[in-house]
Amino acid sequence: MKTLFFAVSMLAASTFAFATPALPGVKAKAAPQTVQTGPRQFIQSMALSNGAGATITLVADWSEEAHMQTVLTTVLADLSRVDQEVNGGEAGQLAKINALTKGQEIQLSDELYAFISKAKDLADLTNGWFDITRSSTGGWFNAKNFRKISLDDTKKTLTFKGDDMQIDISSIWPAYLVDYAMTKLAAEGITNAKVEIGNVNRNIGQDIYTAWNVSVDIPNPNSANAYRSYVYSFSNKAVASLVPERLSTQIIDPRNNEPVSNTFKNVTVFGGDSMTASAFAVALYTLGPKDAVGFADQHPEIKSIFVDDSGKLISSRDLTITHPNYSAESETAAPTTSVDKGPNDLNKKKAEESKD
Repeated sequence: MKTLFFAVSMLAASTFAFATPALPGVKAKAAPQTVQTGPRQFIQSMALSNGAGATITLVADWSEEAHMQTVLTTVLADLSRVDQEVNGGEAGQLAKINALTKGQEIQLSDELYAFISKAKDLADLTNGWFDITRSSTGGWFNAKNFRKISLDDTKKTLTFKGDDMQIDISSIWPAYLVDYAMTKLAAEGITNAKVEIGNVNRNIGQDIYTAWNVSVDIPNPNSANAYRSYVYSFSNKAVASLVPERLSTQIIDPRNNEPVSNTFKNVTVFGGDSMTASAFAVALYTLGPKDAVGFADQHPEIKSIFVDDSGKLISSRDLTITHPNYSAESETAAPTTSVDKGPNDLNKKKAEESKD
């Protein structure tokens, strides 16, 4: 019994000795902390007024996390402000524009003025196959004519030169917001970023270690619910995809004022900026399989991929699709075919409208 008591006493004493603090003047060594370094992604998302998600991805060193998060929050908040000013219901600028009658003038925000001005330029570049105007009386877009939008660069105002006019920006507004966000990011000194809204994607620089990857869904003609996905790697470009079955509003063919009807299942366009890529996607889809490839080849500022109802892929000149990277590698493309100069003889329309 004495032996057991002695052993227990010694164990207690040794436990106490190990638990006592270090002697004065002797510093205990702190456990080393791991410092994370190297590049990483910083991502934030938000919902726009139409419910579409906007996502910005930045790539920078771990040490820049606080700054990157601040930039993301600031740019997304500004994006939300611009979107609400334009699409904010009856109080939004879009509703006010579409309530105008011929000759009435409206002051636009700097952002909306820049957007409509660029949209008009793209309508002209595509010979009117892309056009943001529509009829205000419902039915088909019988007043579709972008040249009857008058802009005053000094006053930043818009006036319709024709009756029965409105604008429909649904096909290209997300693209403007992507470009707007990218401009803001560049102003903040960001060099590696990707901005995505719906079917529109634009990037600068690169991802963590490689070029940015963008997945393009290609419908499977044998199944309404199955898609193939092609991943394209590129930097400092924009891409916009148009899948007819996913459109929220029908695209009207200005040749017959009826919804576009052709065999394209997907039109994907690469370009230098998102608005250009989106405008050409609409234009090429409207043109249809007979003329779209030839029209795309006449515009070196874009490259395109078309998918028909059999699932066949056709590319515009110099776009590699067998090895899915956006590059200028030499590859046989579909032959260039002649196309007309726009719907309803736009050259004649120009002459007529110059008299207005």
